[in-house]
Amino acid sequence: MKKKELMEQVSKNVINCKGCRLYQEAKNSVPGEGNPESNLAFIGEAPGAVEDETGRPFVGRAGKLLENLLGRIGYKREDVWVGNIIKHRPPGNRDPMPDEIRACAPYLDLQLRIMAPLLVVTLGRFAMNYFYKEGKISTNKGQLIKTDKYHIYPVYHPAAGLRNPTMLRSLEGDFLKIPAVLEDIQKGGSRFAIENDLEINVTDLERIGQDLENISIEFGNVSIRFNQAIDSFSIYKLVSLIKYLLIYLGILNIMFILNGIMFLILKR
Repeated sequence: MKKKELMEQVSKNVINCKGCRLYQEAKNSVPGEGNPESNLAFIGEAPGAVEDETGRPFVGRAGKLLENLLGRIGYKREDVWVGNIIKHRPPGNRDPMPDEIRACAPYLDLQLRIMAPLLVVTLGRFAMNYFYKEGKISTNKGQLIKTDKYHIYPVYHPAAGLRNPTMLRSLEGDFLKIPAVLEDIQKGGSRFAIENDLEINVTDLERIGQDLENISIEFGNVSIRFNQAIDSFSIYKLVSLIKYLLIYLGILNIMFILNGIMFLILKR
């Protein structure tokens, strides 16, 4: 099947989706639209009131600004793909809830896998954090971020630009860099790129695995067991790596427990 046909199949599934509470109050689903062959995908947070009425993404005032900005870098709306993380409008334009994001995630994942865009431009804080959880929009806007799957380029949401002249100037400046960023990716360069902050040293993990013996770490029903000789420092390194992984996943309560374990180990 061609990309267009595959995207249409995903859209049909979105229209029939009842995976979370949002469909109950929404008038229309908003799967996303545009050119599935494009190198550029623009991803926002969730549909607003006008999008809910029409079933199309970015067709209100923010959408008009987006189209204007696209024109300034030589694109028409139909040249790119535009969509949102959330496929139904949250009531009152509230922030999406975690379970709603999880329910919609398979659709966006499929859409991006079908398109395979060279650059994903995230519009606003929520869209950036969906791909890059450690990011801060005021710091990372206008920077190319390389994740495991995508090149992410965060910018302010057009709606924020409409409310704030300073953010509008920043949005315009970052938008104007998009052609150069895309060209750099196509050439295999890294002139604009920063790496994802989470880096786990595989050699350290292998070394720790070789050092441990007969240790069981249990969290609820999860048990991790190892097979070789241990010392306190090896355990400390393992707990440190787990802690950084949990920071990435946002599991703060377990992180506090691990800090306590590390403190007790260092006192030994």
